[in-house]
Amino acid sequence: MLNSRSFLTYLHELAGDVDGDLSGVAEHLDELTDTLEQVVPGFAGLQLTVVRFGHPVTLDATRTEPGHRVVSSLRVPLPLLSLEFEPGGQTVFYSAVPGALLDLAADLTHLLVSRAHAGTAGAVVELDVDLPLVPGGPLLTGLGDLITVNQAHGVLIDQGEDPGTADQALRRGAAAAGLTPLVFARRLLDHVSA
Repeated sequence: MLNSRSFLTYLHELAGDVDGDLSGVAEHLDELTDTLEQVVPGFAGLQLTVVRFGHPVTLDATRTEPGHRVVSSLRVPLPLLSLEFEPGGQTVFYSAVPGALLDLAADLTHLLVSRAHAGTAGAVVELDVDLPLVPGGPLLTGLGDLITVNQAHGVLIDQGEDPGTADQALRRGAAAAGLTPLVFARRLLDHVSA
């Protein structure tokens, strides 16, 4: 049986995998979705978004069948789990049964409020604000953009930037050029490869 603490551990590990080297994503995703299918009536899937250097990476795991209607959702902001997750990171769970996520929402709200950090003001667990679920997209999106930004960080480090400030340097360069960090990163990589 899944309790709230073990659930948060699963979720933290999965989000950490998406934020890291991705080697454990499939295993943690399978464990979490298998467990949720057993304890959440009508479990229809989840969507996990991890923000890294301001760029979202989203993992979708839908379990809906054609014709099934998702009627309940539960959004958990990742910064409530840990301040290691950037604002905007979240996971959303879906069910085809009305009210199926209500107990989980109450348990998580109680547990997370007791662990709340100063940087999480305004971040709350929310029911039914992320409907409808749109299944059928790619499993993982945004990873290419994150790789581009990480490669640009590498170029800046090769040019003498400190690894700890490479993201700030990228953002300053983008702002000076009137570009988004992603577009600036692409141009930087194009310039280096030319």
